[in-house]
Amino acid sequence: MPRMNRKWHPNAKYHIMCRGNRKAKVFSSEEDYHAYISILKYAKRKHNFYLYAFCLMPNHIHLQLETTDVSISKIMHTINMRYAMYLNRTYDLVGHTFQGRYKSIIGHTDSYMLMVNRYIHRNPVEAMMVFDPSVYPYSSYRAYLNRRSNSMVDWARFMETMPVTYEDIVDI
Repeated sequence: MPRMNRKWHPNAKYHIMCRGNRKAKVFSSEEDYHAYISILKYAKRKHNFYLYAFCLMPNHIHLQLETTDVSISKIMHTINMRYAMYLNRTYDLVGHTFQGRYKSIIGHTDSYMLMVNRYIHRNPVEAMMVFDPSVYPYSSYRAYLNRRSNSMVDWARFMETMPVTYEDIVDI
């Protein structure tokens, strides 16, 4: 039986999660993290979405984003397909990189989106990889902490859409 299409709405905000197949690592080296970030930047340019938060953990990925006029399915297809191709080529692998399709939750309220943002940035702390989210190199937390948007993280837009202060965001 064919699977159902994902629900998608222009300007919808999402929490996206992808886990490695059989909970296996999807990042084995620093180069792997950098390759994923490069692919994420490419997808952002190609599909014109807003990236509010990300955290790349060894065996899973969290993204918080807002679509514009391209469906979340196309965005995630670009990201996951290119990263799987990178891994298979780099490590001479075959087969699936990710466990099933990505999971996506639409954020209907500001309070939910704030909670997701904080959850994503606290992920390495909760996993006891670091004591402070600012030292984890593969997340967007530093963009918030330094109060600067870059070509990848749309920190300022996220703050504009949230009825909170800067301290509410970084005090995690």
